[in-house]
Order: sequence, then C-alpha cells, then structure tokens
Amino acid sequence: MSLLRENLSALRYGAKILPSEVLSTDGRNVYYVKKSADTDYSDFYSRNHAVLSNGKDNIYNTITAALAVASDYDVIYIFQGVWTEAATLNITQTGLKLLGCQTSGHQWGQPSIKGSGTNTSIISVNANEVEIAYLSIHQPVAYAGIRVCTTDNYWRTHVHDCYFGGNGVGTYGIVMGDTTVGGGAFGTTVDAPCTIVERCYFQNWVTANIFFNCGYGSTVRDCVMAVNANAIGIQYYTDSTSRPFAYILDNRFTAASNSTSTAISITNTPTAGYLMIDGNHFIVFGSDALTVSKRTGYMGINYNGVTVVPIT
Repeated sequence: MSLLRENLSALRYGAKILPSEVLSTDGRNVYYVKKSADTDYSDFYSRNHAVLSNGKDNIYNTITAALAVASDYDVIYIFQGVWTEAATLNITQTGLKLLGCQTSGHQWGQPSIKGSGTNTSIISVNANEVEIAYLSIHQPVAYAGIRVCTTDNYWRTHVHDCYFGGNGVGTYGIVMGDTTVGGGAFGTTVDAPCTIVERCYFQNWVTANIFFNCGYGSTVRDCVMAVNANAIGIQYYTDSTSRPFAYILDNRFTAASNSTSTAISITNTPTAGYLMIDGNHFIVFGSDALTVSKRTGYMGINYNGVTVVPIT
C-alpha cells in the first residue's frame, strides 16, 4: 500500500498529516496550495519546495494555478484558508484528487472554497475517477456547489467528508448529472455513473442539497442533511427515464419546517429494482409524504421519528 493512501486513512480519523509525510510512491505528482501570507509560509516553502519530474513547481498560492499544471492521477492538497477562486474549478484530469487538510470529517471550517459570484458552480467534474474530500464548500450566490458531469458522461466520482453550506442563497450542494429540464436545467443532459457521495454535511441550500440524476451504483449514504423550508434534501430526478441502479442509504435528515421541507423527492416513477431507499432517518418532518414523496416498492425500512415510514 502506498504511503499516500495510508496517510489519507489517518487523516480521515482525525490525525494531522504534514506535507513532508505524504510521499508520492505510486507515481502521482503531489501539489500543495498554501497562502503566501501565512506566517509559516517561508519556512514551509524552504522545507517542502521541489521541482517535479514534469518540470513544474509543487507549491502554489491558488487552487486554480495548481489545477492548471496537474495531470491525470495527481493529488492537490489544499491548506488552511478561505479560497475564493476567480473561475469555476473545472476538473478534467482523470483520477485527480482534490483534498483539503482538515483534521476530521465534515466539520465546518477551513480550508474552505467559496464561490466568487460569477460562476455556475464552485467546482465542476468532467473526468473519470475524481475524488474530492476534506473541504468546506461555501456558495454565497444562487449557483451550485459542485456539478458532477457538465459536458459528457464521466464515471466514478467520489465526494466524501465535506461540508456544504448554501448560506440561504446557493441552489444545490451537489448536482449529480446535469439535465436540460427539471431541477438541474443546465442546458445539457448527461449521466454521472458510479458517483458516490458519503459522510458529508449539508445545510442552507434553497432548492436541494443534492440533485440526483445518475445510476450504475451511484449512491448517497451516511450524510447529514439540514433541509431548508420550501426545499428538498435529495431531489431524485431521472429526466423521464430510470437510470439503474441508484441507492439512498443510511442518511439523516432534519427539517427546518415540518410542513414545507421535503427530505427525498422522487420525480417520475423509477423502474422496479432500479432505486433503493433504505436505512434513512427523518426528524421533524410533518408527514410521511414529506419524508419520501413516492413510497413504492423501492422503499426499505426508513424511520420518521421512531415510526417506520409506510410503503404505499
């Protein structure tokens, strides 16, 4: 096992990982993004700066600059700070890892990537096998946080251990597959097969925390979702046809309004066996219809408070 993977496991459980401890033993280039105004920047630079085998420096002062030089399967580590990039961070490198240096899970705080107010998302993913983790995503304007697949179908995006804050203005925390109609309405219809979103926290998104338009094992699991009034936790929308197979598992939803917050909204009628909703727990939702809008054969055991949500 590479030291890179060992350190990511340690980071997940709260250990502090220093850049010098992360070695690219599996052929990846590793880039660091750190603010030049940091008091320890000079010392950090002198201890860690290197010119990589591709001729590029390994330390940058913006995420945009690091992303511009990164290649397939490279790793970008983002250090503490609030990062407001001038344009959408469009990931087109296969297997790229964009990782924050937070010390635990989906906490609020730094490193944070904040929307600039001029882009339709903070991050867009247009490559296979991309991983985004250990970051706070803050959207202060009426756009999305992350859009997975905006130009074509891309596979196996993994988003985990992130905080998503919509600040009462942002539309969607994550869009998993764009559509031309309905929730996404971004001008194209694409699939985002095998997208996994797990161990993330969402709050204050005005339309939906997640827009879900993908299949082939795509899953949202073990997330905590605070659902705004007149908003949705997960908007499952499959542009009029089912996308096999999709899973919404073991999430926790709380409602800002017990009469207008909806935890899971189902648009159209999924083909039997193509969707599974199981193990979710809904708190303060005023009716079963506000937990899952359609409760047919794809429902397992889910709870509204302490009561099992009935299958209809």
